[in-house]
Amino acid sequence: MPGQGTHGNRQADGAKQHSGQPAASTADGATANGTKVQLWTCHGGANQVWQPYNGGYRNPTSGRCLDAPGSSTADGTQLVLWDCNGGSNQKWTTLTTG
Repeated sequence: MPGQGTHGNRQADGAKQHSGQPAASTADGATANGTKVQLWTCHGGANQVWQPYNGGYRNPTSGRCLDAPGSSTADGTQLVLWDCNGGSNQKWTTLTTG
């Protein structure tokens, strides 16, 4: 899922150093409701940290969840940060291929 730090090596201080893989990032590190979420090269910043939360993902810096506005399921929907509310538009499923 979004930038969970599955790629890269540990630095001496224990922080995760990413290897240039794309990660879900809040635009410009913003934390307000409606902030766009975009793919960006992993750099380990706080705007790329996502924790499992109530069936979805929460950015601990903002305290807000990954959200599909208006509960849209259309291709190309712009994901955003929004107050966590437990709605279906904040629930995410990890798929495996095989």
